[in-house]
Amino acid sequence: MSRHFIATSFLIFTVVSLSACGVVQEKIKINEIHHVKTSANQNITVNIKSVVDSRSFVLNGDDPSIPQLATVEKIKPSLTATAVAQIRNLNGTTIADIFTEREVIAIVKEAIEESFKRAGYTVSESTTDTIPIDVNVVRFWAYNTGSWVFKFNFNITVEINGDLPVLQNTKTFSTSITLSSGWVASSRSYRNTISKGMDKFILELAPHLE
Repeated sequence: MSRHFIATSFLIFTVVSLSACGVVQEKIKINEIHHVKTSANQNITVNIKSVVDSRSFVLNGDDPSIPQLATVEKIKPSLTATAVAQIRNLNGTTIADIFTEREVIAIVKEAIEESFKRAGYTVSESTTDTIPIDVNVVRFWAYNTGSWVFKFNFNITVEINGDLPVLQNTKTFSTSITLSSGWVASSRSYRNTISKGMDKFILELAPHLE
């Protein structure tokens, strides 16, 4: 019996088994942000005053790229605060809603703070003698597509507003990433995709803040 046949049979068995179980809820832990040691050369201290999650969700639909939930009867902020993805099988059927252990606004705030630090700013929790920064999370969603080779996509879009020359009016920043996997879609795949997507987001945002 060939290794390819065994792998294919296992994949089919896993997908069929997951499909038969109905839609479930799973939690993932996003990897901790890699903090880079930098020096504050901007002589400016900022305070991430607020982070708002304005993402719009719908009940389960056919388009996986739209933020949605399949395991609830009603969309509530208490649920969407940690909702970040869905797992879909080979047929595109939702088999799991994916949530993070922390709220999305907490994950984004940490990433924004790291981006400012890498850009040379001092970041403080104090509201005294600091420049307040407001953040709006427009998009933070991951989804998978594909058949024998799954593609895991993650997109994040934020609006950042603050009294800084680099943030004249409100600035919009977006990052996306796509990773491929030959095995069945899993929550572990999403943890990897979102974690790497957030690393890329920080890497791309920091230069825009300099």
